[in-house]
Amino acid sequence: MNGYAWNESALKEKTSYQEFELKVILRLSILWLGYSFAFNLISYTAGIIFTGLYLFLFSIQSLEKQYYYIIFTLPFAAIFKLTSNLPSSLIFLYVIYMTNTYFYKKKTLKLMDLILFFAICALQIISAIIYHAGLVSIVSFLFNVLFVKTCIVNFMDIEPDNKLKYFKNSILMFSCSMALSILVTDLWPGIPSITNYEVSDILNQINRFAGLNGDPNYYSQLVLIAIAFMMFLILNEKEKKNLIIDAGIAAYLIFNGFRSLSKSYALTFLFVIATFFIYYFIKIYKNKTSIRVYFWMIVIFSVCLLALYSAIMNIVIPLIEARNQYNSLLTGRGEIWTSYIAMFAKNPEMIFIGTGFANGANILNLHFGKLMAAHNIYIELLGELGIICMMTIIVFLREILMKPAILFKGSASLYLMVILITGFALSFSATDVLYILLPLSMLTLSSNQELKLRTASPTRYY
Repeated sequence: MNGYAWNESALKEKTSYQEFELKVILRLSILWLGYSFAFNLISYTAGIIFTGLYLFLFSIQSLEKQYYYIIFTLPFAAIFKLTSNLPSSLIFLYVIYMTNTYFYKKKTLKLMDLILFFAICALQIISAIIYHAGLVSIVSFLFNVLFVKTCIVNFMDIEPDNKLKYFKNSILMFSCSMALSILVTDLWPGIPSITNYEVSDILNQINRFAGLNGDPNYYSQLVLIAIAFMMFLILNEKEKKNLIIDAGIAAYLIFNGFRSLSKSYALTFLFVIATFFIYYFIKIYKNKTSIRVYFWMIVIFSVCLLALYSAIMNIVIPLIEARNQYNSLLTGRGEIWTSYIAMFAKNPEMIFIGTGFANGANILNLHFGKLMAAHNIYIELLGELGIICMMTIIVFLREILMKPAILFKGSASLYLMVILITGFALSFSATDVLYILLPLSMLTLSSNQELKLRTASPTRYY
């Protein structure tokens, strides 16, 4: 790979990798705490000032740190805006990151990739012309797709021995940021009423916690992803002190996830915790642990099983029953999905050429008088992008999307399973989660051989 090589950067600096990571987390935590305090006082006026400062600090960082900044910013995207009507300023971070990659570091895309990207642009523009889709949403989507490819280009420069280290540090960045965003919401509970004033009062009346963006479903998805990340760190941690801290962060996230009163969270959490125990038993079995360790493992597992049973009986089931008292299990989504499927049946060309990104609700409104998003990633991908555009994107991002092995990398792929499961009830167009976190899956694959996740050496300390 020509140009800037990642193995010449912070991964090889005199400052240890552990210190490098800790300094970034502390620096960003202080920065976002200060901004959240100001945002609570003067709303988006603080956003204008902070965005300029943040973009300046971001622009002078190395590529490694720039990705850390992006992944740390994700839970704060709702308040990282210039005004309430504009999308998140994350798009500016993408532009700087890509400019740094292609213009300053002189990295390039292959000719085939350039052709594929322009094909994606052309397909979406054609859809916009035919179905009168909004160009702003489409341009934002194209930037996001190019950002994913840029991350892939950069991650390809990381030496195989450092890929897992970077993966671990990146997911710790996100988990700490998610925990911090919850703390910020509790410190300044008025922030959600600024970011999502239309529903915040209703949520407060029924005591639903929704994080900074005021949407309990998207909040619960972010929490679940952070929990999945912490499960991976716990399974692959060798230092007892780190293990205790990881478990503490995970417990904090789990508790605050249930505060969302989200059925999706409750059901997906059961999948995550069950999968964690499966991976844990596999790890113990393969390590040929002593009988004494097996004994304590059984004791701990029994306690956890009782706690899980108690949580299911006293939290999960009552939560689902309470939410279903006035509506169905799918909370009206089933009717929406049926309407979209009926629309596709009457207009099969839509699933081939797409209606344009984030335009499905407008088309549904024309056919059925319902201005509602699909609340389902898979329906939206099929209807808004179309099969032709989707196949082109798969080839464009082939380093990830054409390698199904990323879904079978043990606990390292658990967060991808969370995204796939929660995607059945959430809209694709309303979140940056997939764009920012999907490239991480490439770090669990080596160019020569699969990384041995369970034997990886510890890469950090607190």
